[in-house]
Amino acid sequence: MSNGVLAVTPGVIETFAAANMSASDLIALASSADAEAMVAAVALAVGPIGVEYLLGYAPAQASNLAASFLVSAGH
Repeated sequence: MSNGVLAVTPGVIETFAAANMSASDLIALASSADAEAMVAAVALAVGPIGVEYLLGYAPAQASNLAASFLVSAGH
């Protein structure tokens, strides 16, 4: 804003939009983990002793991945 006048510059808006699209792509890529494979790996690692842990981990991990995709869509 200069002298109380708001100026919109298309080039700046395009740069901002491109940066947001790039952020969206990076977040989606980071979130694209195979949830089933992750839970299977944890199940193998914790074994029968860690069943209680796994029962909490699986839904939390699924929620985390879903939220990551929502953040990606927001960008």
